[in-house]
Amino acid sequence: MGLMSNRSPVETRPQTVGELEFDSLEGFPCGCVALVQRARPWPVTVVSIEVQGPHCLLPDHRPGSVVRLGNVWESGGEPSDIDEDE
Repeated sequence: MGLMSNRSPVETRPQTVGELEFDSLEGFPCGCVALVQRARPWPVTVVSIEVQGPHCLLPDHRPGSVVRLGNVWESGGEPSDIDEDE
């Protein structure tokens, strides 16, 4: 008998896999470019930095960092209303 014979089988549950759907690219005044995506099937918006501006000194503006998670349009604004000051 091997060591593995005493282990019970591992149960797996199906997982819901979300998809990120492209919405838009937004430019910030500091020169950074943000990617706006919607997480489907949930009503969640993800805003992340794709490109850091050449002169940007903001520590949160690193490529790949998420700068906002939630519903960007809750206040009735448009995607272009997104800025790094909020």
